[in-house]
Amino acid sequence: MMFNLESLNDYEFEMLCKDILEKKLGIVLYTFAKGKDGGIDICDAKYSPAIVGQAKHYYKSSFKQLQSSLRKETNRLYDKKGLKRYYVCTSQTLTKENKNLIYSMFSNYMDNTSSVIDAADINEFLSKDENAEILRKHYKLWLCASNVLSLITNQKVFIDCEELIDDIENSVKFFVETKSYNMAMKKLLENRIIVIIGNPGVGKSTLSKMLILRFVGEGYSIRYTTDNEIGNIKNALSLNPDKKEIILLDDFLGQHYLKIKDSQPNEIRSLISFVKRNVNKKLILNSRITILNEAKKRSIIFNELMENNDVYTYLIDLNEMTYIEKAKILYNHLYFNNITREYFDEIKKETRYIKIVYHKNYNPRIIEYVTNWRNYIKVYKENYFQYIMNKFDEPEDVWQDEFRNRLNEEDRILMIILYSLTDSLIAKDVLEKAFNNRIKNENLNFSLNVFKESYSRLSDSLLKSIDDKGIVKISVINPSVNDFLKSNLRSNTIEQIKIIKYSLYVEQIIKISKSDSTLTHVKEMVLNKDILQKSVLKNSIHYYYVKLAYDLKIYSEKIISTIQKCFERMYENLNYSEREAYGKLLLSIINDKFVVYYDLLPILKNGEKIAFIVEPLSFEQLEIFLASLTERNYFSKEIIREISNTLRLEIKNKISIQAKLDTDDVLEKIVASEVDGYSEEEIENYKNGNISNIEDGVWDEIQGEMHDKIQKLIENVKEYVEISIEEFDLDFAESDFDIESAINAYFSESEVYDYDWYQDNSKTDFETIKEIFER
Repeated sequence: MMFNLESLNDYEFEMLCKDILEKKLGIVLYTFAKGKDGGIDICDAKYSPAIVGQAKHYYKSSFKQLQSSLRKETNRLYDKKGLKRYYVCTSQTLTKENKNLIYSMFSNYMDNTSSVIDAADINEFLSKDENAEILRKHYKLWLCASNVLSLITNQKVFIDCEELIDDIENSVKFFVETKSYNMAMKKLLENRIIVIIGNPGVGKSTLSKMLILRFVGEGYSIRYTTDNEIGNIKNALSLNPDKKEIILLDDFLGQHYLKIKDSQPNEIRSLISFVKRNVNKKLILNSRITILNEAKKRSIIFNELMENNDVYTYLIDLNEMTYIEKAKILYNHLYFNNITREYFDEIKKETRYIKIVYHKNYNPRIIEYVTNWRNYIKVYKENYFQYIMNKFDEPEDVWQDEFRNRLNEEDRILMIILYSLTDSLIAKDVLEKAFNNRIKNENLNFSLNVFKESYSRLSDSLLKSIDDKGIVKISVINPSVNDFLKSNLRSNTIEQIKIIKYSLYVEQIIKISKSDSTLTHVKEMVLNKDILQKSVLKNSIHYYYVKLAYDLKIYSEKIISTIQKCFERMYENLNYSEREAYGKLLLSIINDKFVVYYDLLPILKNGEKIAFIVEPLSFEQLEIFLASLTERNYFSKEIIREISNTLRLEIKNKISIQAKLDTDDVLEKIVASEVDGYSEEEIENYKNGNISNIEDGVWDEIQGEMHDKIQKLIENVKEYVEISIEEFDLDFAESDFDIESAINAYFSESEVYDYDWYQDNSKTDFETIKEIFER
């Protein structure tokens, strides 16, 4: 394994060199902040040291630069009368001649060139099993090992891969191994499932991605998608119990406001059940704490799921983050963002970094913002420290100055249009079309490629882009930008109406229409049928037209024929993820005067059309649909029976699917009940791979459970259609249940995370923080 020393800052490299020398020499060594004479990096005593080590993190420099720096060190050794041994550690890879030249400079204190330790020596040392503890301690080295990152880049296991690869490669150098990381890792290994929660900007996503990276090196494949569609992820998971997979649902309840569908709690419960009975699967979910709490209030099922200890919820609390951890995060961003010496000196002056680290509003996201050169370069170096403190004093205004005072009109429009289209990623060509449509209608300068210029200006400051299988996609640079845009738009009715008026896609209208003024404008667009001229990102315009008419309670004779045509076609191009929303709309319509006013009942009597209309419904929705038609006396029982016979095959399929899902939810209980009936000898034989009746017994119980559930579901629809239990062949369902994995998971023991979080308590926080910055 090749370890990427470039991922370490100079302080981290010095700590690595100290640990390596301690192991080689078998003694305790110390590091100190730089003194008046320039100081020494590593030694066996603060005063009159006999052993000294010099760390030179010169991986980007030439050997001549390293050599010049070391000559300065020789001048500092003349007054070190007790000095006996001297070591040089460098992140450069040296030739034999290079090592000989360095040895000649320090030959009075070196036995031979083995006292010159270069990158190749460090890699060889860390690759040895007996030095594994040092490698664990310097975790970023392992995260950035060349073969670990190449595993991510090369494996074809992602759903949406490019964004995650890009985020991991950009985030890993800034990563600081914290107590939170180690606690989360411990709980993930114990439970295989963890929900990470916290306030905006505390590092939930970064922590999640660093946890994932750890498992990639152990052969795990990643399952991740930007839209968090659980159905897509489940379909991508392997049923092979030996296949190692780790799933990430980032902001799984919404990025900056709650986005939870009725079916999502059940989908999450199903995914959790799958992971719990597969010892080689792991699941990481994260969410803002406010959004998680709102989801608990809105959904009884979700609240029960979170409260019954099915998952371990880990709170990242900035108040629990140590000042040393905060200092390391600050220093990493200063170092890897290559902040200029003049600006860095302003932070060091009078140990101002202490005030930053100890600020009550310290937040990693603000650190990320103020150390980005596109932001700080606009500030005079003399004002840089105060600029940082101002951002901490008023954290809600991080993007305020950027948006209002540093962007021109076209740039602001581009950001607003992006927000109206998505909370996550959108194809660049879609954004460009929507943007051009807006500026064309506003009579702004359209002679040049305004989009290209604006996009170029905003890239890496407010926008980021990825290449997803050849399609360039764009998003805000981090979720706090969306927070600002949402807040800014909420009080700007004029801008809301402009978005709606000049929108290209109907999804923009739906997202922005919240105020009375905007809703009035949208009603006019429905009545004038302007909505039908809009493009769509998914589904069909017919679906959206009916939905808007229903949601806005529009009743008008002049759109009756339009509603009828759209109602017939609203299932066209239905996105799988929107089936639940479609079902809710259909059920709402038939339980409202809307269905009578717009004379939609003849459409529902048409057997061919009704088959298409109800196909996306779940069994529960279909059951409610049939009951509603009966209870409201829209149709006679004969017509209902005729419709039901047309839908007979569809009803059977939905019963089978629902019975499997319901049985799958209780598979762990079935296994536990069955296994408890076997002797210890029989269980031991099973664990040793001998022939056993345990799996057959579990399958018999599954069949019995499915039989009961199918019978119950048949009872629910017997008023509308005659179906017999004998029509269901349960033998074909065996492959849908991973019985072996469920049994193995019941027997499995939790993995142990045997590395405790380490922090050197021999120094005060102030001493350690000063040592980090005073290099």
